Order: sequence, then C-alpha cells, then structure tokens
Amino acid sequence: MSRAFIREDAAPDEEPPRPQSGQPNYVTSHGLEVLRERVAALAREREALKPDAADPAAGQRLRRVERDLVHYQGRLDSAILVSPGGRPADRVFFGATVVYRGAEGESRVRIVGEDEAADADGERSPSPALSWTSPLAQAFLGAKPGERVLWKRPAGDLELEVLSISYE
Repeated sequence: MSRAFIREDAAPDEEPPRPQSGQPNYVTSHGLEVLRERVAALAREREALKPDAADPAAGQRLRRVERDLVHYQGRLDSAILVSPGGRPADRVFFGATVVYRGAEGESRVRIVGEDEAADADGERSPSPALSWTSPLAQAFLGAKPGERVLWKRPAGDLELEVLSISYE
C-alpha cells in the first residue's frame, strides 16, 4: 500500500478532525438545544470511557468521542441564535416553515441551521428540516406567498410556487 496520503505526524489510530462549515452557524432555539444536548451527551460518554491498553477498540471509541466533542463544542461556540418569533409571514427567512407546490404536489419544509437539518427526524420536527445553505432553501429565501421560485438542481431546474409561510 502506498503511504503517499498518510500523515507522517499522526498516530496510526488517529482520526482527522471533523470538518467545520465555512458558513455562519445560524440556529433556531430548537437547534441550539440539540447542540447543547449533544455536547452534554458526548461529555458524559467521554467520562464513562476509560482508556484500556488491553482493549484497542475502547481507545478508538474514546478518540472518536473526543473528536466529536471538539467538533460539536465548536459548533455550539459558533452558534448564532436567530429567533423568528413575531416575524410577519409575508416573506421567507431563516426559521420559516414553507408550504409550496411543485410538479409532485404540495410539500412543506422548515428552513433551519445546518446541524438541525442534518439531525432532523419526524419525531422531533413538525416539518422536514432543510439547511438554509441548501439550494432549495436559497431559492425560497426572500420569496412571498404566491410567488414562483426556481430551484436550480443537477437533475434540472424546477419551478415551485410558495403557498404559505409561517414561523413557529
């Protein structure tokens, strides 16, 4: 095996740090709470894991937890809380729930921060969550109800109509 792409200064079992987004880390209040919960859970997990020279898997798990803890603590430290409360539902901004119609009928999405969108699941989210940095969210930002937007996507552009906007 070629060693051309192996860092010489890294320990053999060391994993590279998780990449951070170059975008501002906007979060909803729910997204901020999710980040806080994740950091606390990882800190508890790190405390529970003891390095064990006889068990290399335990050491590897501890390194992964520490790497994830550094990543999510950085995301929490860089979080910019955006509270859409009281915002009139006349334009799409961060935190909006957008009901729209496309070729396949009506759909609903919530425009949230990158971490919240990545962790969205049906049990915790009233609508599918979409990162504000995604092409679909970018197409919606600034749009008004009744307005048509163009979603530029690799499979071909798609025209969508904004039906309604709400803020939780």
